[in-house]
Amino acid sequence: MNNGPEAELISRHMVSRRGLLAGSVTLLAAAFVFWIPAFAQTPLADEHYGYLDAVIETLSWAQTALSREQAVSPHDPRGATEILIAYSTASKLAASDYATAARRLEPYVKSNDDGIRKGARTLIDVYRALEHTEKKTYEARLEILRGNADTGEMRVRAAELRSTRQGIQENLLLSMKLVVFAFYDMTPGGDPNARLRMAITESHRQELLQKMRRMFGQRVAGGPKEDQEVPVAAAGFLFQELTKVKGTTN
Repeated sequence: MNNGPEAELISRHMVSRRGLLAGSVTLLAAAFVFWIPAFAQTPLADEHYGYLDAVIETLSWAQTALSREQAVSPHDPRGATEILIAYSTASKLAASDYATAARRLEPYVKSNDDGIRKGARTLIDVYRALEHTEKKTYEARLEILRGNADTGEMRVRAAELRSTRQGIQENLLLSMKLVVFAFYDMTPGGDPNARLRMAITESHRQELLQKMRRMFGQRVAGGPKEDQEVPVAAAGFLFQELTKVKGTTN
């Protein structure tokens, strides 16, 4: 949603799209409160791989959600009402995309592994918050279509929704730092000085890298970039971190 055309478009019964800002980051309080006890149970490598595979899929759903509004032309010759209907539909579909992403991670909130469990919970919270924001945006656009909206109030509401969406999207990127813990498992035995060891096989690591290339293209290979959309940058971060390690051979 760009500030310039937004005022004009709202007055014509439309809430427009706002791009991601490259400014300050709002950090989830829980995102970096992370502790792996030395006595943690050692999960199967397949669980770690399955979780990481699921995270990548959710980033693809998040990218799909962002593309919904991008596919709407703000210059539709049919007029402002048709444009707003298209934007309203985009918001509703985006909410469904984020809900799908959240559900994809639900099996992992009961994991015995702290890294998987806490990462899954954090990401589900992020996706549910994005879902809620898109639902609010959809409701606001319906109010405009119904003719029940005050132009000034809707400008303020649109700005608040933009700000909320931006902060949550940035938290999605930051949450990838938690996901990296799923690369590892603790050496069993309760040794507080035990070093982290890889919990995924080398073949699984290669499969994850290939999956990110298929879903997001070669743009993830260079790591996250400031001009990338959040899901792509998040995938780029995971890709970058996966290239720094080697999986197990068994």
